[in-house]
Amino acid sequence: MRTVKVCTNSFHFNHFPLGRFFSRSPAPGVRAIVKKAKNSKPHRLKSMLLKRVRRASAHGFEITWRIMRRRFFVDRFEGDSAVLRGDSAHHLGRVLRAESGQLYELSDGNSVWLARTENVGREAVEFALLERLPVRRSPLKLTLLLAIVKFDRFEWAIEKATELGVNEIVPLAAGRSEKGLIAASVKRAERWEKILVESSQQSRRLSVPVLHETQSPRAAFPAANSQLGLLLSELADARPMRERVEPVAAEARANKVVSVTIAIGPEGGWADEEFSAARASNFAEVALGVNIMRTETAVCAALAGVQYAFGALAQAGDPHSVRPEGIGEIE
Repeated sequence: MRTVKVCTNSFHFNHFPLGRFFSRSPAPGVRAIVKKAKNSKPHRLKSMLLKRVRRASAHGFEITWRIMRRRFFVDRFEGDSAVLRGDSAHHLGRVLRAESGQLYELSDGNSVWLARTENVGREAVEFALLERLPVRRSPLKLTLLLAIVKFDRFEWAIEKATELGVNEIVPLAAGRSEKGLIAASVKRAERWEKILVESSQQSRRLSVPVLHETQSPRAAFPAANSQLGLLLSELADARPMRERVEPVAAEARANKVVSVTIAIGPEGGWADEEFSAARASNFAEVALGVNIMRTETAVCAALAGVQYAFGALAQAGDPHSVRPEGIGEIE
């Protein structure tokens, strides 16, 4: 049996635009929906989708549905209601054209609720809370100390770090970071906050990572105070990261959060005084293999490696995925 995965980021066929439909196999007619989606009304698109899916099923394809509601972050829940404000409210109301009665997920950083839109305004969207949803919590508290590099790569790195579960991000004014970039980083803080919020919504996190002010490595290393500190190093005597991480992961107790700090320097490497400051703060110098990686590549590799070692990546699937309304098993 061949499988076609059809996904959309919309929860309801009456919510327009419906989002994108993706097909990983050349099922007859399924990819044609992508081209017609923009110009089709919701009821016509629903009918078209059902027709195409039944045709694909008749050709021996097994259809797997996965639909996820959009998630937004609110400051707090007030009884059985909540209010979304700011850029997110504008995006929901003006870009997504939300209407009263639609369902979304809301998080205040501690819990997630299924909520229904009650009033969609220009500056705020009011919700009624319907049901508290289960939350999967990570066994890790990850802090990323990241040296400032060219902004396009730095922003890409913090976006991916958010998707990979980092809890706190500290931009570092390293000795070999460009001075002009360090000076301009203050004006970029608001943009970086926005990137973290959008990436957290996309990856359906419980909370948005905390973005700290730019610090020097000498100040950031002692303040980390984690159970495991890792300093990525290109020096020949740096041990493989696996040797440092796996013993700590093996001793970690179930249901106990382990704090890990990962420090990644600029592409020119750490200065001698920064190595000394890291050693004084009990950071272990580790390497990610024989190849020299760019800063943003090292971010992804290091975070994914630590997540894997502590079993965080074993929590597969999304408990909030639902079958589209009106769609049952294809006969």
